[in-house]
Amino acid sequence: MRVCPLLGLHALGILGCGSSGGDGDRDPSDYTSSTGPDHCGDVTGSEEWAADLNPHTISCSVYVEGGSVTVRPGTVVQVANDAGLYVSYRGERGGLVLDGTASDPVVFEGAASSERGAWSGIAIYDAADDAQLSFQHAEISGAGGYYTYGNIHVEAAEPVVSNVVLSRSEEAGFYFTSGARFADGSSNITVLDSAQSGAMAADNADSFPEAGADLGDNDDPRIWLGGGDVVVPVTWGNPGVAYALGSSVYLEGTANTPAVLTVQAGVQVEVANDVGIYLSYRGGASGLVTEGTAADPVLFTAAQTREPGAWSGIGAYDAVDDDAFRLAHTTVEYGGGYYTYGNIDCHGANPTIDNVALETSEEAGFYFTDGARFADGSIALTCTGNAQAGSIGVDGADSVPEPGAALTGNDWDVVYVQPGDLTESATWGDLGVPYAAGTIYLEGTGANPTVLTLEAGTTLAFTNDAGLYVSYRGGAAALVAEGTEVAPVTFTAAEFREAGAWSGISMDDATVDAQSSLAGIVVEFGGGYYSYGNIHLDDASPTIAGATITDSEEWGIYLGGDASPAISDTTYARNGSGTLGP
Repeated sequence: MRVCPLLGLHALGILGCGSSGGDGDRDPSDYTSSTGPDHCGDVTGSEEWAADLNPHTISCSVYVEGGSVTVRPGTVVQVANDAGLYVSYRGERGGLVLDGTASDPVVFEGAASSERGAWSGIAIYDAADDAQLSFQHAEISGAGGYYTYGNIHVEAAEPVVSNVVLSRSEEAGFYFTSGARFADGSSNITVLDSAQSGAMAADNADSFPEAGADLGDNDDPRIWLGGGDVVVPVTWGNPGVAYALGSSVYLEGTANTPAVLTVQAGVQVEVANDVGIYLSYRGGASGLVTEGTAADPVLFTAAQTREPGAWSGIGAYDAVDDDAFRLAHTTVEYGGGYYTYGNIDCHGANPTIDNVALETSEEAGFYFTDGARFADGSIALTCTGNAQAGSIGVDGADSVPEPGAALTGNDWDVVYVQPGDLTESATWGDLGVPYAAGTIYLEGTGANPTVLTLEAGTTLAFTNDAGLYVSYRGGAAALVAEGTEVAPVTFTAAEFREAGAWSGISMDDATVDAQSSLAGIVVEFGGGYYSYGNIHLDDASPTIAGATITDSEEWGIYLGGDASPAISDTTYARNGSGTLGP
C-alpha cells in the first residue's frame, strides 16, 4: 500500500496523492526494492528503491560511486539530520534516477524534522553520468543544510529535472555551479517556501526551463546568477521572477562566435552593488540584444540598494559587434557607479536603441567616448533622474537621436559634448535640452572642410573658459547656424551666466567664408579667456544675419586682420568694449 507522507506537498495540491498510475498507468506495486529500507554508505552497484519498503530511510549519508540508484514511483525517502545523497562526490561515475509519476511522485524529506536545512540535500558532481541523471515527478523538501546550497546541488553535471517541487530549502531550491546546466527536456520546476528560488552561473542560465516554472513563493524569489566570463552566445528567458546578478559578467567571445547575450521580453535583471555587465572589456567579440516590447519591457536595475550609482551599469568597448548591440523597450536604472560614468558606458561601441529609458544614474544617463555613437535608426531615448542627461564625444554628438527624445528631469538637463577636434562634417539638431560643451575645434581639409551645422532651436552652452574654434589650427572648416526668429540658435554659457564666462566663437583665416553663415543666432556671455569678443574673427568673413550679440566681456564682434563679415539685422547690447571693433 502506498504511503502519502504527512510532510509532503500533496495536501496543497501541488503533487497528487492518488492511487491511480500515471505515465502509462505505471503503479508503485509494479516495482520491488533491491535493497532497503535503510540506506547508509557507498553504493557501487545498481540499486532500486521502491514503494514496497516505504518509508525508506537514509540514516547516514549515501555516496553513489561507480553505481546507480533508481527511485521508483511512490517511493518515500526520509533523510536523517545532516545526511544527504551524494552522486560522484569522490570522482567515480555514478547515476541517480528519480522515476516518479504525476499521480505517484518520488518524495525526499527530513526524517526527524520538516524544518529548512534539516538534511543536506541531493548533491551531484562532475564525474556523474549525465545519461543517468533524471529527476521526474519528485518532491524534495527540507534540505539545503550542512555544506550544500540547495535541495538539489549540482556541480558540472546536467540532469533532466521535470515536474519537480523543491521546498523548504535553507538555501536555494536548486544550486547549479561549475558549468552545471539543466538538460534538455527539463520543465515544470516549482520552488517554494525556501530562502531563495535558485542559483546558477550566468553563462548557463539559458538552460533554466521557463515552461511551467513557478518560483515566486520564496523569501527571495530571484534566480541569483554568478558572473565571470561568458564566451558563447547566451539567451536569458523569462522565468517569471527576476535574475539577480551577484558578480560582474564579462562577455568575451571570438570574431567567429561573439558572446552575445540576448535578454528576452519581460526579463528583469537586478544587479548587486558595484557589479556590472561588460561587453568586450578584454577585447573579445560580444553583443547585447534586448527584446523588450511595449507590453513586456526589459529592466536592468539594482539588486540591493535602489539609489543612484548602486551598480556600475552596462559597459561596452570597441570590440563589440555593433550589429548585435541592440536595445529595445528597455530601462536601465541606478547605475553609473564604480568606475563607470553612465547607465550605459560605451567606449567605441555603437548601440541601436529603440524606446530606451536611462534613469537615476549617479553620473550620466549615457556616457559615450572613444568614437562611440548611437547607430542609425535609433529612436525614443529617455534620460531622467540622472546627474546629467548624457555625455558624448564631439564626433558622436550628431548621433544623439532626436525623434522621441525626452532628456529632462535630470540634475543637469544637458547633453555634454566632450572637448576635442571635429574633423568630419556634422549636423546637431534640437534635442529639447542644450548641448553643453568643453572647447571644440573644427578642423578639416581643403578637399573636405569640416562643416558644423546647428539646426533651428539648438542651444550650445560652453563651460567656463571653453569656446568654439573654427580653423584655429589651419584646417579648413565652416560654421552654419540655421536659426529663425522663433527658434534661434543660441550660443551661451553653461555654468555662470555672466560676461566673459566662456571664450566665444573664434574663426580664423582658413575658415571657408562662403560656407559660413550665422543666421538667427543669439551669442551671449562670451569674450573671455584670450578672446576679444562674443564672435572673434581673424581674417575670417562669415555672413551674420538676424543676430543678437549681448553681454560680452569685450567686443560684441571682434574684427582682426582682414576680417570683413557681411552683417545685417543684428542687435547688440551690454558688450564691454562696444559693438564692433577695434
